[in-house]
Amino acid sequence: ATVDLLSRTSVEAAMQYAQAAGIDLDDAQDRNLALALGSLTQGVSPLALAGAYAPLAGGGQWARPHAIQRIEDGQGHTVYTYQEAKRQVMSPVSARLITDMLQTAASTGTAKALGRLDFAVAGKTGTVGMTGGNRDVWTAAYTPKVALAVWMGFDQPDGEHILSNAVTGSSHPAKLAAAFLEANAQSAAGGDFP
Repeated sequence: ATVDLLSRTSVEAAMQYAQAAGIDLDDAQDRNLALALGSLTQGVSPLALAGAYAPLAGGGQWARPHAIQRIEDGQGHTVYTYQEAKRQVMSPVSARLITDMLQTAASTGTAKALGRLDFAVAGKTGTVGMTGGNRDVWTAAYTPKVALAVWMGFDQPDGEHILSNAVTGSSHPAKLAAAFLEANAQSAAGGDFP
């Protein structure tokens, strides 16, 4: 369905959205319909993937992914505070429509392991197969306050280093994302999506 949709719209537009949301693309090799399936020449890091999902929760605004909010010295004086510089990468309406679909994925779809949470969450899973098993499995999840990505796999898969076909994005990564969000509910839960 995503390849069909991309063939009816524009690979160029999809590339612009992805790049605006912090995904590095190869301008020549990634300019094709495989982009709709997440097939990227250089791949994507979990940090970049989490950053790309964050605008969906934030009304279409993107900010560089970060983990450190503030640093204090030994006397409790703040020596660094993260300064967020946001830019609009998609319309708030587009962000809401996609979030609505991914909330369904989190409640009854492939990311349904997230459905056990008692706060608003959306998610998307992914599985990269190869002969004899799976190479990579992913879950990207977000709430109105945080976005995260869980990756499991092998950097250099081979006959001895490969995931079973039974391990998919909807299994271990989705369960780990749900466990992380549940354990950090006080800082992760954020009311309803806009």
